[in-house]
Amino acid sequence: RNTRSARGARPGGPSQGPMLGLAVLLAWASLAAARAGGGPPSTSIFSSDEAPYRSFSAALASTELLRDDLDAEVRAAVSPLRLMLAKARGERVTDPSSALRRENPRVDEACRKYSELCKGVISDCGLSVRQFNAISAEISAAPPLRRRVLRQAFLDRVASTVTALPPPPPRPPGRGGAQE
Repeated sequence: RNTRSARGARPGGPSQGPMLGLAVLLAWASLAAARAGGGPPSTSIFSSDEAPYRSFSAALASTELLRDDLDAEVRAAVSPLRLMLAKARGERVTDPSSALRRENPRVDEACRKYSELCKGVISDCGLSVRQFNAISAEISAAPPLRRRVLRQAFLDRVASTVTALPPPPPRPPGRGGAQE
């Protein structure tokens, strides 16, 4: 599945720093809203005894934004041909032993930054990296649970963008507003 956008993919294109910062800000703003309200920022489809799945969904939604930015940084640092070759070989760019990371310091630095940010987001969602990985393996083996987790992650992403928008301007009196 390659549905990621090509923003900043050309050499000499806009810096990815501001985009990564915005993604982190939106992700952590969503988490801060969750903490302030005593719970997750959107309606949960999980019951209270399924809290780890709820936390996993929140972390998944937030780290997906970070992954989009990592992919854009990698595309900006590597030729399309080299990237296609790495994918054909089954190289995982985030693997520290991957040839792509060993041969390109920009890719290695982007992956290190991504890893550290993900660890922080996962921790902010109340999970350890070990718990996150265990839940990931569990939902991979259970398609119905996986669908529920992905649905919740989608709701979290929508909620984080809605809460980031400014409130609409007030309606003038007598224009479809409340009765006078």
